[in-house]
Amino acid sequence: MNSINRMMIISKIKAILFNRNEMFNFWLLLFMIGVSNSVYSIKIVSIFSVLLYLLISNKNKTIHLISHPKECLRFVRKDKTYWFYGTLIGIGCLNLILKFSLDYLIVVIVGIFFWIANILLHECAHYFTNNNSYKKIVNSIKIFVILNFILSISNLIEVMWVTKTLIPYAQISPPPYGVMSGDLIQGLFAPEHLPNGIILTFLFFYLFHIKSYKTAFIALFTVLLESSNLSAIIIYIFLLLIFILSNKQIKYRAVIFMAFILLFYVKVNPINYYETLTTLKITDKNKYLENLMQMSYSEKSEYQKRHEDLKQLKSEWTQQFEETKEHDLQDENSSKMSDLEIKREEEKKKLQERIVHSWQTLDSINQQNRIKYGYEGIIEFDIYNTPGVIISLKQTANQLKKDTKSLLIGSGIGNSSSFLAIMCTKEIESSRLFGYILPKYESLDFKKNNGALWRYVNYKGEEYHSIIHYPFNTYNTLLGEYGVLGFLAFLLFYILPKVFQLIKKNKIKLMIIIIPLFLILVGTYYWFESFILIMFFELIVHNELKKRKNENSY
Repeated sequence: MNSINRMMIISKIKAILFNRNEMFNFWLLLFMIGVSNSVYSIKIVSIFSVLLYLLISNKNKTIHLISHPKECLRFVRKDKTYWFYGTLIGIGCLNLILKFSLDYLIVVIVGIFFWIANILLHECAHYFTNNNSYKKIVNSIKIFVILNFILSISNLIEVMWVTKTLIPYAQISPPPYGVMSGDLIQGLFAPEHLPNGIILTFLFFYLFHIKSYKTAFIALFTVLLESSNLSAIIIYIFLLLIFILSNKQIKYRAVIFMAFILLFYVKVNPINYYETLTTLKITDKNKYLENLMQMSYSEKSEYQKRHEDLKQLKSEWTQQFEETKEHDLQDENSSKMSDLEIKREEEKKKLQERIVHSWQTLDSINQQNRIKYGYEGIIEFDIYNTPGVIISLKQTANQLKKDTKSLLIGSGIGNSSSFLAIMCTKEIESSRLFGYILPKYESLDFKKNNGALWRYVNYKGEEYHSIIHYPFNTYNTLLGEYGVLGFLAFLLFYILPKVFQLIKKNKIKLMIIIIPLFLILVGTYYWFESFILIMFFELIVHNELKKRKNENSY
């Protein structure tokens, strides 16, 4: 009996691993987890492993395409996505010719590698959607969402344990806790937290569209735990759009989700709730935070105590200085200083040294940090009144106006605004692999514009480390490094073909939600260099386009 049970368990495991009559694809799930990881070597291994399997399993077809160039060209011509990536690679090579150097050659090769990896990612998405049913792809995405939620909850429990509170978001605590606790909710995307908010926002609307409401709720809950105000605002706006355009049943669901978001923010994350109202100009100040600060610091803080101690020392020094001065005037004709005078003089010097040292410690801490982190002589920006992302877009616009070459084909790969440009500064440790390959390289366009803004935001306190202040924006990359031609290639060859295909398949509602949402979210990071958002976008669009009438839908 035991041997029979053992055989049944083994066959079940084999069925799951090799996808025999299962409701999800184990290898697709593994692929999504691999690409979502923040370590580049894991991303690359995940993409190339699928490609290698694809080449081996379709060996005859691959050899046929390679041996018949015309058929290979016909295959590429049919898919406009190849045109998009091909255009950017061509523009990158042209810029290399115009400003050639050995260091820049290495930068361009790595940049082209990123675009080739995106092409392979596109092929991987085609492979999975072509070889699995509609339901298996959707179920694999749903399991990804559930696993990510479980890990996110475990992250939250860790934060609760450290802060000794059930609601860490509402506490006044030094970073990364308190209002910034969401930065520690990373899920499957660890050690990054941004993808947990952005990707789950994207998946939430897809799951909502296919009426998988329970999993959609899990995705929404994860976004709220990650505590991204921008994601919450985007979700609210799109839910309002769905409410306006949909029937009564969908309206009812949209209202429930909107009510849950509001309830979560008011009760669990009140600091960010009032901060969002301030950002939207609904209120002038975050009065909740001000009241909380006043209550928390009703007793003297360490800084206040130190400040008062310094004032007391200064007062004592002034008093003793005056006494010494008066005594000196009285004994002006004396040739020898009394023991009392010597003692007072020594005390005066000690007090003065203590005061000078203390004030220098308080006043020079920012300057010391600049030297320590390499931000000496940093350019400052008015991010208090203008969000950094707006400043970065203005910088990119000014670069385009510089000359005709910059307008048409940009500054070149890694020369304006991209994660590649940041890696080349050698000021971050994002990837050991690319850390060894890339030279220390920095163009003037990057250094004076988006690079300067990136350094300034890094230098500021952690409360400024936000999507709205960093220049991380795919549109900055497309326009700044590839010019107007690169941006047009993105619209004409990457976005519009998918729009037309979805319309042709009568996926109007999906197109109205998923395409505008993607265009907004793609402006929150360098997503073509991290692959994650692109992977889910490709999988969802291809899966919807490959759906057959006889398949069960949601």
